[in-house]
Amino acid sequence: MFGLLILSLHSVMSLGHALQCLDSKGNPVDWYFVYKAPQLAKHADHKFKTGQGFFYLDKENTSWTLSTATIAAKNTAITNTLLQVYANKTSMMYMFYNDQSPPMNISETVKGHTKGVVAFDQTSGFWMIHSAPEYPPRKANGYQWKLSASKFGQNFLCVSFPLAQLDVIGHQLYYYQPHVYDHYFPQDFVARFPILDAIIKGGPVKGPPWFNLTSVTSLRGQSFLSFAKSDNFGDDLYDALVAPKLQQDLMVESWMNGPGESLPSTCSLKYKVYDIDQVSLREDVKFNETIDHSKWAISKESPSYWTCASDINRKSTQFKRAGGCLCLKDQRVWTSFNNIIAHYQPCP
Repeated sequence: MFGLLILSLHSVMSLGHALQCLDSKGNPVDWYFVYKAPQLAKHADHKFKTGQGFFYLDKENTSWTLSTATIAAKNTAITNTLLQVYANKTSMMYMFYNDQSPPMNISETVKGHTKGVVAFDQTSGFWMIHSAPEYPPRKANGYQWKLSASKFGQNFLCVSFPLAQLDVIGHQLYYYQPHVYDHYFPQDFVARFPILDAIIKGGPVKGPPWFNLTSVTSLRGQSFLSFAKSDNFGDDLYDALVAPKLQQDLMVESWMNGPGESLPSTCSLKYKVYDIDQVSLREDVKFNETIDHSKWAISKESPSYWTCASDINRKSTQFKRAGGCLCLKDQRVWTSFNNIIAHYQPCP
C-alpha cells in the first residue's frame, strides 16, 4: 500500500534527539495514546471504510483529534516513533514482542497475551503498548503497517522513559512472559540490565506473589502505575488485581470474541468491573466491542481519573495468560476516554 517506509528514515534520524516517543511532526513527546477505529464498510470517509482512520491525544493535546493521515502513512506518531528503531544500526537495544507474531500470525499461547515494543539508547527510550497482531515487522524486513490489523479497532500507548527506568520495565516484562520475536541487546545493556537476558530465556516466575505492581516515571516526570501478572495468577486482571489495588470500580473495553467464556460485568465484588460494549469516537464513528480489538480501562467515577492501556481481555481463557496494563492518573485523559463510552453492561 505504502510499501516499506525506508525513505523517511533519514528525516526521522536527522532530528538529532535522544530516542523517545515522537508525534506526527517528529517532535519528542512524553506520552501519547492512539485509537484506531475498526473497518466501517459503509462510512463515507475512505480512511474509516478501509479501517485506517485513527484519533490521537498526548500530554499537550488531551482531546481526541482525528488524524488527517491514515494509520499506514509515514507522517504519523506511531510511524515516526518506530522508524527510529529501524534506522539505528547497533547503538540501541530493542525488543519486539507479540503473542501473534509476524509474518504468519503464529499464535503463541504458552507465552503472555501481550504486545509491545521497548527501545532504548544510552540516554532514554520508549515503551509502546499496543493491541495490533503481527506488528510491527521484524527490523530486517523494514517498517510497514500490517494491513490485517486494519479490520478491527486497535489502541496504542507510547511513553518516553529515561534509561534508568529500563530495569523497572524489564522486571515488569518478566512477569508478562512475552513472546519476543525480534530483539537486539548491545553488550553494555546486557551487563547493566541482566533482566533483559532473563526475558529472552523466558523462564517462568518462580513463586508467589504471581503479580507485581510498581510505579514508573516518564522522561518528563509523569508517574505511571504498571500492573503485571504471570500465568500462575489464575484470575482476571481487572476484577482480581487492578480494581482492588486502585480501590475503584472499572469500565473495561476488551476483545470478547474467540475461545473461552466472556466475563460479564462483575457486580458481586467490592469493586465492580463493567464491560464496555459500544464506543463512539465521533458521532459517525460508533462501533460495538465485537469489532474492537483494543484493550483499555478507566475508573468508573471521577475524581480518581485513572486510564489504563492493557494487554488482557476479559475472557476465562486469559486467567492463565500473563500480561498487564500501564495506568495514568490524569483528569483530561480520563475525560477523553470516558466521553467515548457509548454503552456498557450494567449490573442488575
